[in-house]
Amino acid sequence: VNVARTSGELLYTIKEMPLPPPAEKARMRFDLWLELPVPTEADAAMFFEVRHVKGNKAPTTKYWTTLACADMQQGARALTVYKAPCEYDVARQKLQPKQSSRLDITLTA
Repeated sequence: VNVARTSGELLYTIKEMPLPPPAEKARMRFDLWLELPVPTEADAAMFFEVRHVKGNKAPTTKYWTTLACADMQQGARALTVYKAPCEYDVARQKLQPKQSSRLDITLTA
């Protein structure tokens, strides 16, 4: 999970978290609980990236999604998942949705 400004400036990385084996392999469903601090910058967004590790190579982002701080209100959300590359600069994003994929999150206080 990374936090960046809409201009593309990476502010900080919150958490690197390896995914456990999926609960449902046919659907690639993962059940996770993660508590994260809310960014205080008004023009920031949280970027959730799924990275693929193959052998000894550096992990590369395969899929990603984002949630703007302005949209962070309590409740459930279904975020569209996009194919790589992940671009933090909103003006340069080329959004290629991953068909039938989403990230379901619930925001709590």
